[in-house]
Parts: sequence; structure tokens; C-alpha cells
Amino acid sequence: MPILFYGHKSVAKKDYPVFDIISFYIVIIASQLTFYFLLKLPPLGFVAYYLSCVGLFVMFGGYMVLTLLPLKNFIFKDPLTNKYGYKAHSEQFSIVKKKKK
Repeated sequence: MPILFYGHKSVAKKDYPVFDIISFYIVIIASQLTFYFLLKLPPLGFVAYYLSCVGLFVMFGGYMVLTLLPLKNFIFKDPLTNKYGYKAHSEQFSIVKKKKK
């Protein structure tokens, strides 16, 4: 999805919502077809199940690390606060709000 989205933005140099919508549908169709073909595969052995579980935990850990400690890249930059990651909107997650004097 990011490759399609940022790819057409870098080529067009302008924002066209039609391309955004088309790329969204392309990604949805591709993911549904991939899942369909994965379900049609014959059962795999223990090693494949073990590796897929390890891969799932690695992917989850990657999401957590990139959420808390994001790379200084334009993809991770919040356009509203110009900050990165969780700190971009930390004031929304605070339980106790400071009182105005």
C-alpha cells in the first residue's frame, strides 16, 4: 500500500484522490486473493506453523518498536504536530490534565 500510495505521489507531484481510491481497492483485492490461495494450499508441517508463529511475534514486535521509537522518516511524521510516534499525540493519552491557573 505505501509503495502504491507514495509511488504515484512521487510521479504525479500532485494529490489525486482517484488514484488513492484505486490503489486502496488494488491492495484489498490482492490481499483477498492471497488469503484465498493460502487457504487452498495443502496442510503444512510443524516447522511451517512454528516459523509462522515466530514471524507473527516478530511482526508485532516491529509494530510496537516503530510505534514507540519510530524512524525519523517522512512516513512516520505526524503532519499536525511535526513529531514522530507516540509522542506526537501524548497529550491526548494523559489521564490527568493540567489545570489552567
